[in-house]
Amino acid sequence: MKRGLFVGGMIYYRLGNLYIDGGDLNWAEYAYKRAIEVDPHHANAMHNLALVYKQQRKISLYMKTYKESQRMAYLHRRQSARLPLEEKHQARLSLNVLLWGLAAGGVIILILFLLGYW
Repeated sequence: MKRGLFVGGMIYYRLGNLYIDGGDLNWAEYAYKRAIEVDPHHANAMHNLALVYKQQRKISLYMKTYKESQRMAYLHRRQSARLPLEEKHQARLSLNVLLWGLAAGGVIILILFLLGYW
């Protein structure tokens, strides 16, 4: 997939999220449809579009769209909803949390050892 298409789909997806937060279901529906038009494998946009249909009480469209979103999520599970820079940041953050957790655990064990509880 071309990077420009990915970014374009993400912009419409995030715009749809803003419309959902603002309570404007019609514009959210439009934004999610555009995200899917730009990036046909955008499972998160398809899922959120299904939720919009559910809130609009368009039950048959909700069921169809939700099933399609689940199928897309399974088939394209390696595709992330984050931009590549965000993925790099997330990986770095995960490593930092892991290292701080190990350090804190080591300090607790050291304190317990020095106090004679270990």
